[in-house]
Amino acid sequence: MQLNSSPTEIAGLGDLPIKVVNGATIYLRDVAHVRDGYPPQTNIVHVDGGRSVLLTVEKSGAASTLSIIPGHQGEDGHVEG
Repeated sequence: MQLNSSPTEIAGLGDLPIKVVNGATIYLRDVAHVRDGYPPQTNIVHVDGGRSVLLTVEKSGAASTLSIIPGHQGEDGHVEG
């Protein structure tokens, strides 16, 4: 389903107008690179000589740090940090 003339391909996002300045239309492609992808990996985590996973968890100000840990533990209940 296509809504509001939304592009059917990622490259089409670059053709979306952002703003008009002095009669000239500024498109998304003028201020950003539009592509389908992920940022490059910038870190590698090792534990005991083997590759591991680093999971960053952010909490809201009202949440207790100790209360969110059980919800993010692995199946074996082990989290280092």
